[in-house]
Amino acid sequence: MPFFYYDIIETMQKFFWKKTRLFLLPGVMCALMLTGCAGGDQNTASDAAASALLAHNAETAQSASATGAQGTEDAGNADAAQSASAAGEDGGAEEENPNVSRLSAEITLTLGDVPETLADKRAWEDVLAGFHEMYPGVTLHIQSSDAESPAPGLLLARPEQLLPGGRAGGTDSDGGAGRAWCDLTALYTPDAFSALLPNAVNACLADDGHYYAYPFAVRVSCMAINRRIFEETGALQYIDEETRSWTTENFLAAVQLLYDAGYETVLELPCAEEDPADATRSFVLNLFGGSFAKPAYTGYEVRSVNNIETFEVLKEQQGIVIAQAKTEADARASFREGSVPVVTSWDVETQLTALTNRNTELLAVSFPTNGGAVQLPGDLYCLALTAGLDAAQTEACEALLSYLTTLPFPAKDALLQSGYFPALRNLRGLYEEADDSAALFALHMVPRFGFYDRFAPEYAEACAAWNRMMAQLPNGTDVEQLLKNFQNR
Repeated sequence: MPFFYYDIIETMQKFFWKKTRLFLLPGVMCALMLTGCAGGDQNTASDAAASALLAHNAETAQSASATGAQGTEDAGNADAAQSASAAGEDGGAEEENPNVSRLSAEITLTLGDVPETLADKRAWEDVLAGFHEMYPGVTLHIQSSDAESPAPGLLLARPEQLLPGGRAGGTDSDGGAGRAWCDLTALYTPDAFSALLPNAVNACLADDGHYYAYPFAVRVSCMAINRRIFEETGALQYIDEETRSWTTENFLAAVQLLYDAGYETVLELPCAEEDPADATRSFVLNLFGGSFAKPAYTGYEVRSVNNIETFEVLKEQQGIVIAQAKTEADARASFREGSVPVVTSWDVETQLTALTNRNTELLAVSFPTNGGAVQLPGDLYCLALTAGLDAAQTEACEALLSYLTTLPFPAKDALLQSGYFPALRNLRGLYEEADDSAALFALHMVPRFGFYDRFAPEYAEACAAWNRMMAQLPNGTDVEQLLKNFQNR
């Protein structure tokens, strides 16, 4: 078969999938979500969803193939039949468009505490234009509100806002037994688990073992270096530029080399008490696999051998400055000016909008580790369905959720303006036409989205206590005593 035949076949397959995916997937999902809101066996429902979707896709593909093969032969007959029908009937009914749903419902997309660019209703009108074309009978309102008072429909918010009370998701705001959100467990099929970022999925899991939220977008922080300075001093050899990663050993070697070259401050570790400094804390924890919030979100555990090793290194390493009164924004300003060659808090929005000294050549890199998988910090937004919807509203909401969370991700450009990306493992090719920085973050940083620790109790106070502990390092205080003081605070 000539090679170009394969391109033709692939194009036909993509065409038929594009025309059917927004109707097939919601149809299967809707029935399962209705079951989820009313109760039932979620494991059975999840398996049924995957089986039904695969069977439906296979049937559709077979039908599309047969139609494509017979289309040319039947075209003349179809035209003749249509003409005969028109001649025999006076004012016959208008032919129904198979790509437009007849669903009729009224729902609201509530934008919770989202960044300013994501709260712009005009931007959402552009994002939802395709949905309106395919679901003209669905009246979709857009409003900005907090997570506690959404209108019936979909809510976009952080998972800790959707699952109040430490992941006790599904309970109402007063902690009662009533369901505040629809159970979305049935949507977490094997395909969904394969596609979504694992730590984003984990953040949506409530204490009762069910999912009441679905990952939508993530923002990932990393670090950045002044490539020009690294190249001039020979420190660039310690970074794998292809993967934008380096080991803890190589990072410390680079810091020492830069210090010996005359840079007394190679990087600052800001620890102003009022600044959460999530990126800086994550940088510190990655160095030797340290610990902060417990995996089960039941509290904090900082008295570990790895944390002791990390703090001892930070105390002794020349070129690393504990900036007691600085915030991460202050550290980024010093980096952009070109006076400090490394910064520990960086993201794609900063990179796309940063005004830097002309001698500062940016290179975003991942945090160094001593062999373990890097855990990059970040922010997460999810979608949830309010409970108590009728069947038509539920179907409309799940169609909208499907539209917003499946390729080609119509909201991807709006998300990027706020520094966010779809919460998917693989974003290769999705940002080919965007800035190189967006493609770089999508390829190297987003897949490294780490443990989402904001469900831990009294999170803001714990972050402040961590910064107070870091600020005492230069004072010569015993490291083990510092960690003990944090634990016993």
